[in-house]
Amino acid sequence: MTNDTSIQAIDIDVEVVDAPIELALVVKNEGVAGGSATEILSAFSPHYLLASDLVKKAEALIESAGDVPDGTNAKMARLLRLELRTARGLAGKKLKSLKTDALRFSRAVDGVNNLFLLMVKPVEERLAEIENAREVAAEKAKVELRLQRDALVAPYDVNTRFIVLEEMTAEVFQEYLDGLEAHKVAKIAAVKKFQDDLTAASKKAEDDRFAAEKKAKEDEAARVAKDAAEKAERDAENERLRKEKAAAESEAVRVAKEAKEEADRLAAKQAEKDAAAKKEQDRKDAAAKAEQDRKDAEAKAEQEKRDAAAKVERDRIEKEKAEALAAAEVERKKREELEAKAKADKDAVDAEAARVAKEKADKDAAVAAAAHAAAMAPDKKKLEAYADALRLVPIPELKDSAAIEVRDSSVRRLQLLILRILSSASEL
Repeated sequence: MTNDTSIQAIDIDVEVVDAPIELALVVKNEGVAGGSATEILSAFSPHYLLASDLVKKAEALIESAGDVPDGTNAKMARLLRLELRTARGLAGKKLKSLKTDALRFSRAVDGVNNLFLLMVKPVEERLAEIENAREVAAEKAKVELRLQRDALVAPYDVNTRFIVLEEMTAEVFQEYLDGLEAHKVAKIAAVKKFQDDLTAASKKAEDDRFAAEKKAKEDEAARVAKDAAEKAERDAENERLRKEKAAAESEAVRVAKEAKEEADRLAAKQAEKDAAAKKEQDRKDAAAKAEQDRKDAEAKAEQEKRDAAAKVERDRIEKEKAEALAAAEVERKKREELEAKAKADKDAVDAEAARVAKEKADKDAAVAAAAHAAAMAPDKKKLEAYADALRLVPIPELKDSAAIEVRDSSVRRLQLLILRILSSASEL
């Protein structure tokens, strides 16, 4: 892709505009003329010319980079891509502001922007591929190495999900495989020994079971005889205890009856005392409540009186505050009007001074050009380097709309200045 962007004076209805021929044709084909066409071309021409120059540099880098570029090419690709993205962002902002006009004006703006994107985005995407090519190639090599090593480890039936096989060196991975093989051999030997031990243990367990059953039968016969003798002794002892328990229960009934009668008497006496104490406490509680109600009523009346006075004072303060704010707002608007008028006057004076200075500089340059043509070859290189340095000046991120407008206007003027420097230098 090549971009032969030339600046020509294109006749757009009643005005003549210096702009790249392809942009001017897009505007003209959409039927936009007059001030609208001038505004579109003035807004997009600096961005388009800047991007065209960046695209030429990028195409040269793409042709020389190869499939896997070195670090220098990758860094250069990143710088060019970021510059293209910045140019595209500025053009996008200008697109948003211009599309508030009529439908035909909006179509012309879209056509110019689409031409801009058609030129920039494919190159920007290719630059991104160059920038990331080395990382992509390295990641692909890791994936292939992981698949190879997973195949080598698979016969050992181990979970390698959390083992980073692809990050191991060849020596470490070989040691890991040797360890798996040794573990496999040891596991087979351990299984055989376990099976042999299990067979021997089963035979011994069967012999022990027969011996235990024989002894259990003998012990059971001895236990039955012993239990019969012990049961006879327990029956006799239980009869004796039953008689003693009956006598003790009779005595306990008598004692419990006497204790209950005494407890009832004491309870009745205590109930009389509790009733008298409760009556006296109720009287005291009623008197205390009446006194507290009286104090609460007095406190409430006093609080309501204080609240009313405080409200009157708050209303007075709020009224004075509102009046002060209104006066301050009137003063602020007057100050802003004066500042706006002063700025407009200053801008007009600055514009006129710049025009006069430019006319004088153009005349001086024309007179000096003929006399110093032979000595200007080194200066031509300096001017081109100066233009490159101006192109790399960072564009600040701003929030205030007025500051953004000043920044965008300055960027447009700077880009036009760069173009004039390069154009003038080429004629030296």
